[in-house]
Amino acid sequence: MCLNRASRTLRCQRCNFQMRTLSAAELLRVWECGLDHGPVARALDLLGAACPETSPDVLADLSIGQRDAMLLTLRELTFGPEMNCLITCARCGERLELSVTVNDLRAEGGVKSEQDLSVSMSRSPARGGDQRRRRSPCRGRSAS
Repeated sequence: MCLNRASRTLRCQRCNFQMRTLSAAELLRVWECGLDHGPVARALDLLGAACPETSPDVLADLSIGQRDAMLLTLRELTFGPEMNCLITCARCGERLELSVTVNDLRAEGGVKSEQDLSVSMSRSPARGGDQRRRRSPCRGRSAS
């Protein structure tokens, strides 16, 4: 990835998307427009605003891992790498504060661009295995 600090844009060589940081006004506009959208549609709204050169269909076809990796990158571009978190235990109400960086949350090795997954399954040792081919879930096949 190549970050241009002056314009706050990023180009990923692997997927060739150009992403730019969002201003406070742009974030507010996307937030307000997405109030009645589901979480997946809101995520795609954010990516659409940050990647205006990328068609909505291309963004919708991203795997969940690719989409979430891009959202982490957008978060880092917009707010910086440090994430201060506050978590409240649903059971006892105890509060925990912690700080992590975006890189702490990234998957090792990045997100694979291949969207097909082969899985061998065996129902019983006597029957042998079935070969199944599945495509990674993306917006078109998951709940909005």
